[in-house]
Amino acid sequence: MVCPTAVASPVPADISPEQLDDLIRATAQPWDIPLVAMLGPIAAAVSSAVALRRLRGTTTPYALPAALAARAAASTSRMPAGPRS
Repeated sequence: MVCPTAVASPVPADISPEQLDDLIRATAQPWDIPLVAMLGPIAAAVSSAVALRRLRGTTTPYALPAALAARAAASTSRMPAGPRS
């Protein structure tokens, strides 16, 4: 099992649910979720910047490729706000 801040030994196939819970508690750290939440938008920004840098001009009207890239960047930046009703 791998978390962003720790690594556990391979999980055996015959492990009990209680032992698996203990392994997860020992491996997962409180900073795992904030770390992933910070790295996600950073990775999206870097990949968008690289994609926009490689963007070439086109003869299509209204700069369609740039609009599509902006739409893709906006859709990847949405964060869940809580449970859906």
